Amino acid sequence: MSPSHSPAGIARAAAVIVGAGPGGTAAALRLAQLGVHFVPRFRAKAPITRRDAAGRTRWAGVRAADGREIGAQFVVVADGAHSTLTTVTGRKRTIHTIMGWWENVEYRPNHVEMLWDESVRPCYGWLFPETERRVNIGITYDDDAKVKNARALFHTFLERHFEERLARATQVGRFRGHPIVYCYRPRQLTAPGRIAIGEAGRMTHPATGEGIYQAMHSGVLAAEAIASILAGRSGEARALAAYEQRVRRRFTPSFCAGAAFRGLLRTPLFDAAVKLGSAPRLRRARPPAHSRASERRADPTQTPRAVAARGPRGPQRAALGKPSYAMPTQTSGFMKPPPQSASRSAVGFAAMTSSRERPARTIGSMRSRVVASMRR
Repeated sequence: MSPSHSPAGIARAAAVIVGAGPGGTAAALRLAQLGVHFVPRFRAKAPITRRDAAGRTRWAGVRAADGREIGAQFVVVADGAHSTLTTVTGRKRTIHTIMGWWENVEYRPNHVEMLWDESVRPCYGWLFPETERRVNIGITYDDDAKVKNARALFHTFLERHFEERLARATQVGRFRGHPIVYCYRPRQLTAPGRIAIGEAGRMTHPATGEGIYQAMHSGVLAAEAIASILAGRSGEARALAAYEQRVRRRFTPSFCAGAAFRGLLRTPLFDAAVKLGSAPRLRRARPPAHSRASERRADPTQTPRAVAARGPRGPQRAALGKPSYAMPTQTSGFMKPPPQSASRSAVGFAAMTSSRERPARTIGSMRSRVVASMRR
């Protein structure tokens, strides 16, 4: 942040943010009133340390691979899953990913498809549109033993679920993959002179792998803690402790729910829920009143009088189509509430239907699909 230069040639700043991803950017914007200076091609390699008045080792900046140094009162660590500067220690929990891009693939506008296939459970696969012509398709999977072949697993998944839709599509670029590190309870996020945010602090959702929101939110909280210290409104120990407390309060319930969901996917209960959702009686169930009202607003022909004239169940039966099961999710996480014009198959926050690509041989082998409305 607005570095000056000492006689020794070391840049000095109130805070240095290592990493220019969503979390680092959010922290920089929050601290913008201090002035922001971007240092290009600076690859932080090691910390600059010193002893504080209590005799503890304190970070006082970072040193680049080419020898350049930036001194700072605080270092915000935002360098992602492969962080070498993080405060967090201990075993890493990792979700693996591989994905590709295609053009000219049929898809449902404003929706993301999520598939829980037995080959990747308790993780999932997805398809979501990036532009009107291009879609992204990928999978997440566990591989603690490091024995799975990502490409072979992905090709099997594509053949099982997207073979027909990709037959006339054009692949764009190569497959890409990256690890996602996560935790269930964020901890060890601070040390003297250092704050970890986002994936550097292992703050990604354990069920979905989503981490942009967590990175940006923790980046803002870290910036607020630093600003309060620099302004003299709070002591360092108190402000850093408050940062960790705010992060845990915000993310721990969601992360624990994600852990429970991962556990559910390892049991027959998930498939049983899909089977239950396919029951004809549930298929005919009326959606919630707020959904019916929103669709009437979106469709002027769906007035109370018109619905009454055609009977209370006729319009609902025709609109529901495939069997659905409402699955609530947090609104601040990876899924957003559907827009008012969302169809009934996205009642609530997501509609879960049994996959139609191949008939399920047993409940244990049943695959399931979630189609969630997304704002664009």
